[in-house]
Amino acid sequence: MSTIEKLKKELKARPKTFDYMDARRLLAHEGYEEDTGGKTSGSWVKFVNGAGVTFTIHKPHPEKNLKEYAVNDLADFMEKEGKL
Repeated sequence: MSTIEKLKKELKARPKTFDYMDARRLLAHEGYEEDTGGKTSGSWVKFVNGAGVTFTIHKPHPEKNLKEYAVNDLADFMEKEGKL
């Protein structure tokens, strides 16, 4: 089982926390690029694919794990897009 498959399986189980870098890795694998909006964007990060589909998530700081609501948002989005 590849790392991406393991991450998808973990996300599908909807854990209470999920590492932001793993979320980023999953989205990048599915063709989404991170758009931080520059220095004034704050904590919100947008991921955009080539078709213009966007997903916005709160980037955790100073910790590295997404909070439970963000994990659920990511899982919902990935399921809706047929990626999970």
